[in-house]
Amino acid sequence: MRLVIVCVCLLFAACSPVQDKPPPERETLQDAMQRKDSESAWSEPVHAARKERAPRSGLRLSAENVVALSGYQASIVVYPKLEGFGSLDVSLLDGKAMNAVAAFCGALLKADSAAALRLTAAQCAPLVYIFLADIKGHALERYIIGSPLVNGTVWQVPVRFFSGRQRLDFRLYVNYGGSIPVIDQIAYGDFVGG
Repeated sequence: MRLVIVCVCLLFAACSPVQDKPPPERETLQDAMQRKDSESAWSEPVHAARKERAPRSGLRLSAENVVALSGYQASIVVYPKLEGFGSLDVSLLDGKAMNAVAAFCGALLKADSAAALRLTAAQCAPLVYIFLADIKGHALERYIIGSPLVNGTVWQVPVRFFSGRQRLDFRLYVNYGGSIPVIDQIAYGDFVGG
């Protein structure tokens, strides 16, 4: 008998209409937001008035055109910086200096002492041999050139060499006193990372 009464009670509870809203003493977040929205005094959309006054044309502006029309200086270039290395802006290096630095670094990548020595001053030759002896066992794979420091005719050019997961920071001192730039001195540290 008790089972029948429990079943009848459950049947009535299951068939009763579903309440769409919770009891009034508990307000949901959605109800609160709708209430706040209806109580708030909103201004008229500003862009709608501008849109109606704007001349209609089939021209669609790209991001580049909008930047150009806004008076932005497109000639401003932003160069990336590497933490612990510096800026990658090599705009101070003219073509001759850039070619000399790139040729010297390329020769070091190949461990070609003869090619590296052709670009160096006589007093720098022992340093090139010492460097090549120090990096034995490390295959240099690539390099990046950083922003140079200029002091008269001598430019200090930072270079970072990579060997696997390791890196080696290198400083080239380029003397540009004559008609062609010459590597006057080199300085480097130890491989780090990896």
